[in-house]
Amino acid sequence: MTESYVALAAPLLMVIALSALVVSVTRGAAEGRIARNGSIGIRTSSTQAYGQAWTAGHAAALPSVRRTWWVALAAVPASLAGQAVFGGDIGVGVAIAALLLETVVLLQAGKVATAAARNSGLP
Repeated sequence: MTESYVALAAPLLMVIALSALVVSVTRGAAEGRIARNGSIGIRTSSTQAYGQAWTAGHAAALPSVRRTWWVALAAVPASLAGQAVFGGDIGVGVAIAALLLETVVLLQAGKVATAAARNSGLP
């Protein structure tokens, strides 16, 4: 294993770990296993307003958040192939681009969660 493949391990693990973490937390909040809090979850003023808004926001955002798995699924072979074919740090660049794409997906999920929380009605 060359040094370039060793350097590729960390960003690829981050891509996978980020997806696993956000899907798990969002699902837990959507199912009511993770209560409204100030530490984890989609924390906007709308989702934090009350319990029903928290749950509704996360439930609405879950399909969007699950798209991070597709990003991770594509990033791993693309990074490895890029590294094998082009060498250098191409694979690392692909993995970092995947992290940025996951961030965009999560920002969109936050918008979806906020809209759902606002439409969930008052307690």
